[in-house]
Amino acid sequence: MSTIVINRKKIIFAGLLMLMATGSAVSDEKLEARFQSVNKLLTESSLAKQVEANGSPEALVGRDAARAHYEEARQAEKSGDTDTANAELTKATQAMMKAVGQAGHESRVKEKKISDFSHREESINALLEAYNRVMKEKGKTAEAADLQELVKNNLAVADQLVAEGQIDQGRQLVDETYLATKVAVDRVRDGDTLVRSLNFASKEEEYHYELDRNDTHLMLVRVLLDEKMKEERISKRVQPLLGKAETLRKRAEKSALKSDFESAVELLEESTREVTRAIRMAGIYIPG
Repeated sequence: MSTIVINRKKIIFAGLLMLMATGSAVSDEKLEARFQSVNKLLTESSLAKQVEANGSPEALVGRDAARAHYEEARQAEKSGDTDTANAELTKATQAMMKAVGQAGHESRVKEKKISDFSHREESINALLEAYNRVMKEKGKTAEAADLQELVKNNLAVADQLVAEGQIDQGRQLVDETYLATKVAVDRVRDGDTLVRSLNFASKEEEYHYELDRNDTHLMLVRVLLDEKMKEERISKRVQPLLGKAETLRKRAEKSALKSDFESAVELLEESTREVTRAIRMAGIYIPG
């Protein structure tokens, strides 16, 4: 006995084709049946509920356009113009399916944003775990508690923002928290425990590591201090430190060009310390 597999998507698609079909001569009975089918698509179907629940402005505009075509079809039918009625019903179905597609797109974008948000939180927790382990080994659990409190508070606020539908704002906060945590992990590598265990193959390799760490701190400045730097009081305190950090970095890059990587590393470390001071002077705590 052969097994008949019913492909639900194909059935739906075939049904939509029937809804969209036009003909030069359609009986009143068939036309009314089509009106009922299209009306159900626009108002009662699961697709209509999907558009309504999604709330996407683009999808709702498309839904309203579909309904307008439906009304045009009714007007044409009342005046006896069945060809126009059928054509408007086709446009109504097409507009509704486009709206469904837009609702689906918005939903997928939202799902991806939430997924990315969750992954970022996982990364923060992994970094924090590594940081705590190292700080425990160094007997600095009290200092580690400061970062734990910062992360705990920020993630709680970020989760609340996402719960309220403010996904972009929540993502911005976890990104800032991620950078702060990454900086903290990088900073403990400056201590007498980890920096030795990295076992750089050469001073040049260590230079590139410090260059990346400096870049991370500068990124943190852009993310955390963008708004604060608009305040003259804070800008006056921070700009000199950032200026000094920039000068030190340029000196480091010049030393690297001369293959004096030992000096370059020292200058970059000093530059990064100045950037850290600048961030703290702006009133934002970062460990290290």
